[in-house]
Amino acid sequence: MDGINIIDQPNEILLYIFNKLNIIDVFYSLVGVNPRFDQLIFDFLDIDNIPCSFHQKYINDMSGIDYILDKICLKILPRINKKIRKITIDPYSLKHIANVIDFPQLYSLSLLGYQIDTISRDLPNDSISDLLMNKMTHLTIDLNIKKEITRENSPVIFEAILFFGKHLTDLKFYQVSSESSLTFFSWNNQNKECLSSTLNNLSIHVSNFDDCLYLLDGRFQSLSKLVIRIEMITRSLSNINKKVNL
Repeated sequence: MDGINIIDQPNEILLYIFNKLNIIDVFYSLVGVNPRFDQLIFDFLDIDNIPCSFHQKYINDMSGIDYILDKICLKILPRINKKIRKITIDPYSLKHIANVIDFPQLYSLSLLGYQIDTISRDLPNDSISDLLMNKMTHLTIDLNIKKEITRENSPVIFEAILFFGKHLTDLKFYQVSSESSLTFFSWNNQNKECLSSTLNNLSIHVSNFDDCLYLLDGRFQSLSKLVIRIEMITRSLSNINKKVNL
């Protein structure tokens, strides 16, 4: 019996298969095979969410990843730029994507696999800062931190994100594989300048319960939902009055 050729399958079967694959694999492997595949991919697939993130343990051939990203950035993203509403990038893919980010419908950005130094370096990048300051309403940052987060740099990182994210309504700020979580103990309790007047939803990992009090001391005027993972419950060292409405 002859083998089944994927090219001979009906559109319904092909779309089912394509939807089960990672969209990046679809772009790299199937775009350009024939005009029929291209029409199915670009006209019928749900391609509003682009996950351009490559976990380091899977990157054995950097030149191969460069080739994939170059093809996607130069030949594919310009064809679907008006469809993209969400995008996920890491420090490596940012180098390729930064110069082609021109997505008028984009509202959600996820930055994954960042270290303290790389997030500090890439946030002021013109493409990223312009996105955050001009249109981004949803932001997810997932730090993969190998060294301890200090009391000094915790608020600086967080405040920098809020400084650039002028229109943020939803912020998720996580740390993966870190030796410690964010702490806001060094925040100046006398200076309660509003950090964001637009943020409605905040999900964050923090060090202790005092950090919750610092986050709820009036710096977020529009905050309506707060999801917190606390690293440890310890005796409070805060001088915030816990009996007043925060």
